[in-house]
Amino acid sequence: MILIVLLSAGTVVLEATHACDGADCRVCDIIHTLGNMIRGWAAIAVILLFAVSSHLSGVRPRTIARCFFRATPVTDKVVMLN
Repeated sequence: MILIVLLSAGTVVLEATHACDGADCRVCDIIHTLGNMIRGWAAIAVILLFAVSSHLSGVRPRTIARCFFRATPVTDKVVMLN
């Protein structure tokens, strides 16, 4: 994945000063496509990094859920009955 990102970034840098043909420029289309792919991969990489770091630090998903979902009287009753 890193190699693909580096090659894509290199393509964008090398073709940034191309002679543009206007609205139907194929090189501009490729540059925009590569940019969108890199943004998508960056989002996936952030999610994977969070998952790996939380796994290595011992944070459990249940602990994370407690940070976002506060207890209510009903959930407290269910917890005490279990």
